Amino acid sequence: MEVDESEQKIELEERLVQLQQCMSILSEECKRLLDLSIYKKFNSKEIAQEMGYAESFVRVKKKRCVDGLKDEMKKRVGAR
Repeated sequence: MEVDESEQKIELEERLVQLQQCMSILSEECKRLLDLSIYKKFNSKEIAQEMGYAESFVRVKKKRCVDGLKDEMKKRVGAR
């Protein structure tokens, strides 16, 4: 049982490194938007106020940033 947990921990750590690498590729705007959304738990209205954008723009931009991050992760995971 301990081997499975160790393997899972290693895989999780590898994925976190990959995620950090993919995040570094994103534009500063995407990094900031995702930071506000994910880590600071801001909603779209709060992000719009913080960044000076329309709320509708934030929703679209967030989706594009997340999609870009997913695409980059798929490339990296598929490259293993």
